[in-house]
Amino acid sequence: MESKQNWKLRYWIMGSYAVPILALIISAGLLFFNINTVSQRSQDLVSSYNVNSAINALATNVQSSTNSTVVVTDEGTKTVEKIVDAMKTIALNGQQISLTSNQQAIAVQQVVEAMNSLNNAARETASGISQIKVGTQRLNDAAQELKAVV
Repeated sequence: MESKQNWKLRYWIMGSYAVPILALIISAGLLFFNINTVSQRSQDLVSSYNVNSAINALATNVQSSTNSTVVVTDEGTKTVEKIVDAMKTIALNGQQISLTSNQQAIAVQQVVEAMNSLNNAARETASGISQIKVGTQRLNDAAQELKAVV
C-alpha cells in the first residue's frame, strides 16, 4: 500500500496538473464549439448563396414577367383606345343616321301634308266642276227654252 505521503504527493501533482488539464479540456471544448459554429456558418453561407442564386433567378423571372406584362398591358391599352375611337365613330354615325331619319320623317310628313292639300284641292275642284256642270246644264236648259220661245 502506498504511504500516505506518496498519496498526498500524487494528489498534489495531479491537483497541480488538474487545473491546466481541466483548462485544456475546456479550451478543446470551446475550440470544438467554435469550429462547429464556423462550420455551421459556412454551411449557412453556402446555403444562402444557393438561396441568393435562387432569389436572383426568381427576381430575374419576375422582372421578365413584369416586362412582358407591361408590354401586353400597353398593347391592350392601345387596343382599347382603338375600340373607344371606333365606338365614338359608331356613336357619331348613329347620331347622323338618327338626324337624317328625323329629317326624312319631317320631309315625308310634309309630302303627306302636300298630298292632303292636293286631295282637298282636287275635291274642291271636283265640287266646282260639278257646280259648273249644273250651271252649264241650267244654261243649256235656259237656252233651249229661249230658243223655243224665239
